[in-house]
Amino acid sequence: MEEININPEVLTAEITVLNNLLQEKIVTSCMMNANKGKTAEQIETILREYTGLEENLNLLIQNTITFLENAKDSMIDVDEKSAEILGRMMEGVH
Repeated sequence: MEEININPEVLTAEITVLNNLLQEKIVTSCMMNANKGKTAEQIETILREYTGLEENLNLLIQNTITFLENAKDSMIDVDEKSAEILGRMMEGVH
């Protein structure tokens, strides 16, 4: 099994990028109530689909952020526990 190296600084930077994506709106959508006809109906259908896609993308981004934060926190916890064990072992050597 290969070793997995996690750089907390890189994770923090990528989490920041993803958080910024959540704040941005690519397209501002508005429903058109005044217009009638097939074209207006098609546009409303497309806007509803777009809204659903945007919600799912935001959920995917948020889940990715959570995963990366958990990976970073886990790595830090393991490092701290390893340092504590190593410290106790070194105390026994002296």
